[in-house]
Amino acid sequence: MKRQVRWMALLGVIVSLFFWKILFTDQFSVFLTYDCATQYAWTHFAASSLREGILPLWDPYIQGGRSFIGELQTGVFYPPKLLLYVAPLNRSGLFPLRLLEYFYVFGHILGAFFMWLLAVEIGLNRFSAFVAAICFSLGGFVGTMSWPNILHSAIWLPLVLLFEIRAFRAQSPARSVLNAVVSGLFLAISILAGSIHAPIMEFLVVVSAGLYFATLRPEQQGYSRPRHAIRAIAIIAVIGLVGLAAAGIQILPSIEYGPLALRYRGAGLDPLPATQRPPYAEMTRQGFFPHSLLALALGGIPGGGKEFSPYCGMFPLILTIIGIWQNWRRECVKYLTVLGALAFLYTLVDFTPVHGLAYALVPGLWMAPQAERFVYLTHFAMSLLAAYGVQTLLSGDASVSHRVAPLLRILKWAAIAAGLSLAVPAFSGKMQANEWMYVSFLLLLCSCGLLRYLLGPYQAATASFLIAALILCDLAAFDWTVANKLEESKAGTNRLEELLGAGDVARFLKSQPGLFRVSVAAEFPPDIGDLYGIQTTGGLTATILKDLERGWRASGTGNLLNVRYFVNKERAEGLQLVYQDSPWKVYLNTAAMPRAWVVHHVEAEPPSPWLERRISAADFDPSRMAFLAEPLPARLLPLPEGGRDEVTIEQYRADRLELTVRSQAPGVLVLSEVYYPGWRATVNGQPTSISKVNGLLRGVVVPAGESKVAFWYAPRSVLIGAIISSLTFFGALAFAVVLKVKAGSGRARETALRVDQATPGD
Repeated sequence: MKRQVRWMALLGVIVSLFFWKILFTDQFSVFLTYDCATQYAWTHFAASSLREGILPLWDPYIQGGRSFIGELQTGVFYPPKLLLYVAPLNRSGLFPLRLLEYFYVFGHILGAFFMWLLAVEIGLNRFSAFVAAICFSLGGFVGTMSWPNILHSAIWLPLVLLFEIRAFRAQSPARSVLNAVVSGLFLAISILAGSIHAPIMEFLVVVSAGLYFATLRPEQQGYSRPRHAIRAIAIIAVIGLVGLAAAGIQILPSIEYGPLALRYRGAGLDPLPATQRPPYAEMTRQGFFPHSLLALALGGIPGGGKEFSPYCGMFPLILTIIGIWQNWRRECVKYLTVLGALAFLYTLVDFTPVHGLAYALVPGLWMAPQAERFVYLTHFAMSLLAAYGVQTLLSGDASVSHRVAPLLRILKWAAIAAGLSLAVPAFSGKMQANEWMYVSFLLLLCSCGLLRYLLGPYQAATASFLIAALILCDLAAFDWTVANKLEESKAGTNRLEELLGAGDVARFLKSQPGLFRVSVAAEFPPDIGDLYGIQTTGGLTATILKDLERGWRASGTGNLLNVRYFVNKERAEGLQLVYQDSPWKVYLNTAAMPRAWVVHHVEAEPPSPWLERRISAADFDPSRMAFLAEPLPARLLPLPEGGRDEVTIEQYRADRLELTVRSQAPGVLVLSEVYYPGWRATVNGQPTSISKVNGLLRGVVVPAGESKVAFWYAPRSVLIGAIISSLTFFGALAFAVVLKVKAGSGRARETALRVDQATPGD
């Protein structure tokens, strides 16, 4: 146990030093891109909401109000992240960014821990497991992943597979089920982290590994082949069902949200329904080109993908080749090799049939459309195979030198060819290679030298140090995830700086009286909503409600959504300028509707194209009439001559609104809030139904006179999901305790029996 702790401590130190730019300076960050800066704003919103005693289920600050739990990527209930929310805010009243950056590094440390445990589980020695850990956590997909939600989702695969392996190795059915349940719980944590892509790939590993294990010598465990196959299917099913159930608090709200939303598809393409499979031609845009084979060895060559490179280190690639070549008889090596190869072929999309067949035959795979992200599985497999290579080289077997010598000769000739191809242009004065090609060449030379040293007489400590040092230097050289704040600011691409720099305009807007929304117009509009508490109609998300997208096609939607101010960087003609700084200008919109009003004339909502036209028509007055999706339960009366309705908002919170309405006749209280299931309402303490008004807003019928109206967000999907998640986690814990108690009782009985047998009779 002490040795294990020492290795874990060493991994923690190595990973921390690897990210020295983040931990020990304030000049670098991974949150400078638009997506990551927005995730910082989401974290602030969640933390500040919990500080106010409000569960961050509904976000009133973007897109006119939306389900914060509906999209996976917010990761609001990711268990390790819950610890962040209790941290105190900084002097500016914002969530401390440094803490989120530390949490990013912590994710890499966890990933290294988990891979080390898996490597030891499959029989690798501790140093080889260390190599697997640093290759997985600091290189390839995980090492270069800048999006926190995907990073924290991807690090759990080693534990998912570890406990699946234990489920197959368990001697008793109860132990097998328990390990499958634990594997499913880790899959659930991956889902809760905020990514659908990584859990889909992880479950593909669960299925493929389970089916592969089902073919391996079942008689050794006392099973017939049919029973072994049934057992494998049962283990896979338990892992999948437990994973979905334990993540129910996130899965059910997402299932509720999906049919109501559209998914963005990229520039020039209209959004598609979030639950609709995209056309195959669209999915082929997200993949590598065949020349990415070179990018496996050369870090300076792009693989053709938009997000990732296939590169996972020069020496790790050499170790992977050795691991496969010299350990092919091992069943685990065969599986990892096929997994990594198929995943890489999948990323080539148009150039192999693997992607098309998987798209057509694997249910739900279309929900992970970015094919290049499947290089994650290739890098996962390479990390373990490289560890097998290390174990082979350091095994002390004298025959290894003879067996691996041909590879060294190939590498020497490759180094000579690479040197000539770089030297000739250099001497002729026609430089064609960039500096990163020279770095790759230097790494190739170092790899050849180190391999030559390992094939001769060596000292174990020196060899281990050189292997770790070369791999870490290699991965650090080609890790461009952590960006320099100053350089990004000079290039105009520091989106975090733009977000934090919008504090002055946010303070001006917050100083204005009443409730209102703001429309921010920019190529990359900062999320001043979630970070500063300004209600906006924009915000970066992967999806948008169908009703809102349809509403934006109508010219009057901004007024209906209570947009009182327009914020942009350009001058707007015909609007009153009320505030200006560098670079923002704020304009007043006097045509905006209030947050709530009463109408006394309603009409049935026409079909979608006609509804947009009617709302956009010049004679449409939303203060006097409204379109309703369903018939009203009560009859309305016109407003008496000279009569006037009054609406006062008594309380406004993210999840609750209370209003006082004084109406001269029965009417419909229209709330300039986005209609969404899960909202409840009462009028004078009596439950009432909420109607969809003008295709987008909420409305309830109010009687004549004074009424007290309350709205609150209490989605059954979250409640049921929370119950299912809690029962799953606590059920797993109870199951483990029962097994432990039974095992203890069994050992006690065996001990007592041995004592009785050893005691001579009277």
